Amino acid sequence: IEKVELERLEAGANLAFLDVYQDHEKIQLLIERSRLQDPSVLNQLHRGDCVQAKGRLCRTPAGELSVQV
Repeated sequence: IEKVELERLEAGANLAFLDVYQDHEKIQLLIERSRLQDPSVLNQLHRGDCVQAKGRLCRTPAGELSVQV
C-alpha cells in the first residue's frame, strides 16, 4: 500500500472530517467521535500524516464520497 496522507481535518463536537489523498485521488473520512476508543487521537493528527481507516463507503448529503468510520 502506498502512502495515504491527511490533507484537512475539521473536527466538531460529534463528527470529524478528514480529507485523505493517495495518488492524487481524494476521499473523505467521516468519523463519529463516539465510535473512537480514544477521541483525543484526532488532536494528534496533522497535515501530511499517514492514516489508515476501515469503514462503510457512503455519500454525504453534499454528495461527497466518504468512508464512515
